Amino acid sequence: MHSEADPDAEGLRDHAQRLLLLLPALGDADTPLEEARRTVAGALAAVGFRPDVVVEFAAHLLGEPERKPRWFLTPDSPIPVCSSNHSPRQVPPALGITEEQTRTLAAALSGH
Repeated sequence: MHSEADPDAEGLRDHAQRLLLLLPALGDADTPLEEARRTVAGALAAVGFRPDVVVEFAAHLLGEPERKPRWFLTPDSPIPVCSSNHSPRQVPPALGITEEQTRTLAAALSGH
């Protein structure tokens, strides 16, 4: 995993730390589990976890696919909504923003 950071950037610069910090917001039942486990294990190793525990701990952090929420689009918004009853993204986020802002946010959330 590449963890070099731009020394002039603001905020958390380390890619591995950023991934681990955002991990609770990233996964869903359709995540390619083996690839995700390798990526998270690499991030754990990059931040100093012992190499002999990273694979098992990554699997624990990612959980089982049947217990994960799914993300879906509604007719009201291009921004994905979460199926989990405990998610703040169960209702489309950023209600009240313009149509252009909604498309920009949707593109950012989808990685485009």
